[in-house]
Amino acid sequence: MTDRRRNLLVLLLVVGLLLSSLVVVAQKPTKLGLDLQGGVELVYQAKPRKDTPLTPEALDRVIDVMRERVDQLGVAEPKIQTFGSDQISVGMPDVADQAAAIKQVGTVAQMNFYDWEANVIGPDGKPVPDDPSVTGGPESGNAAAQDPGNQASLSYYDAVLRAAARPAELDGDNSRDGSLFYAADPTTKKVYGLGEEERADALKRAPAAQREKLKVHEVKEGTVLLRAEQDDKIEGKPDRWFALRDDVALEGKEIKDPQQAFDNATGGTGQAIVTFEFTDKGRKIWKDVTRTIAQRGVQAVGVLPGQDPASANQHFAIALDNELVSVPFIDSQEDPEGFDPRQGSEIRGGFTPSSAQELANVLKTGALPLDLELISSSQVSATLGQQALNQGLAAGIAGFLIIALFLLVFYRVLGVIAVIALAVYGVYFYALIKLIPVVLTLPGIAGLILTLGVAADANIVIF
Repeated sequence: MTDRRRNLLVLLLVVGLLLSSLVVVAQKPTKLGLDLQGGVELVYQAKPRKDTPLTPEALDRVIDVMRERVDQLGVAEPKIQTFGSDQISVGMPDVADQAAAIKQVGTVAQMNFYDWEANVIGPDGKPVPDDPSVTGGPESGNAAAQDPGNQASLSYYDAVLRAAARPAELDGDNSRDGSLFYAADPTTKKVYGLGEEERADALKRAPAAQREKLKVHEVKEGTVLLRAEQDDKIEGKPDRWFALRDDVALEGKEIKDPQQAFDNATGGTGQAIVTFEFTDKGRKIWKDVTRTIAQRGVQAVGVLPGQDPASANQHFAIALDNELVSVPFIDSQEDPEGFDPRQGSEIRGGFTPSSAQELANVLKTGALPLDLELISSSQVSATLGQQALNQGLAAGIAGFLIIALFLLVFYRVLGVIAVIALAVYGVYFYALIKLIPVVLTLPGIAGLILTLGVAADANIVIF
C-alpha cells in the first residue's frame, strides 16, 4: 500500500469517527452529577441494635444495601459516603420526589408476620382472639381501623399506655431485645418519637422547654406497637395503632424473589400486589402457621346462631418496620388446612403500581443491619449547578481559543494542524463521555479541560 493510499484511509477513518461522534453528541443526553443537575441529599445517623453493634463493617453493609436500592431507583452515580463514625450521606442526582427517595433508601425493612387474633392485646394486657372490639373483626388492621371511632385501634398515646402496662415476656421469637422508651405529655396526649432504647434519648425527642412535664413510658420486651395499615391513596399516615404480643410467626428473611405484580387471576381486581416465594425453612413455618390460623377459624364457625361463616375467618398480619402492610384473612371454608407454601404468597394492601414496586425493591435488597434516623434532607437546586456549568464551559472555550491563537501565531501551518487535531480530539472525548455514559460533574469538566491542555502541551513538545 502506498503512503498516499494509507494516508487517505487514515483520513477517511478520522472523518468517519468525527461524523459518528457528532451524531452521538447531538442525540445522546449528557448525564449530569448532583452538583450540576440538582437532586436529593439525605443524611442519616446510624444507631446500633442489640444484636448488631455500630462498627465500620456494619456501616459498610448499610452502604451496600443503600447503593442497591438507589440503583433500583434508576439513579446514575449516586454519592454515598460516611461522615464521622455514625453518619451516612446519600446524594442522588436527578431525583425530584424527595419523599419517595426517603421511603426507599432509608427504610430499615424488617418484615415480620404475626398470627393476628392470637397476639392483639386488649385492655387487660392479654389477647382476646374472639373479641372483635380487640381484634377488629373482619376489618382487622385495615382501612376501617383508621377511623377514630373504631374500638379495636387506638391512638398512639393510648397504644403506648396499653403496651407499657404489660410485663416483659422473653421469647426467642421476639422481633427485638430489650425495652423501648416513649416520652409522652399526659395533658396533650402527645407521644414524641417512635421509641428509644434509652430513657434519656426518649426525652431528647421533645422540645427542651416541655421535658419537665413529660412522662416516660417503658414498653418492655415482648410487646410491639404496630401502626394501622395505610391506604396509599390517602395522604398522611393514620394515628391508629395496635399493641401486640411480640411473637413473630415468620421473619422477612424467610421470603425470596419479591416481585410487583397485578391481581389478574379469575375474579381478580387487577390491583397491584407484591408476590414472593419462601425459603425451605419458610415453607414449613408458613404451612404450620396458616394451618393453625385456618383451624381456629373452622372451630369458630357456628359458635353464634345465624353467624356468617366469613365473620369467623382469622387473619395474619404483615408488618414492615412496625407498620402494618396488610392484614389478610384465611378463608377457613376454602382453605381449612391453610395455604400451600409451594405456590408462594402475595401481599395486598391498597397498593399503587409504584408503591408495590417500592416495597418489592426494599424487600429484594434485604434489611439494613442498623437502625437509621434521618437527620437532614434537602432538595438540591440545579440553579447554582447550571451557573457553574455555564461558567466552566465559558472558561474552557476561552482557554481553548487562547491556546489555539498561540499555536497559530507561533507555529503557523503546524499550528493550524494542531488546532484541528485538538478540536477533533475534544469531539471524540465528549462523544465517549455521552456514549458510556459518564456522569459529568464540575470537577469532571475541569479534568476535560485539563486533558485538552495536556494534549496541546504534547504538540508544543513535538514541535
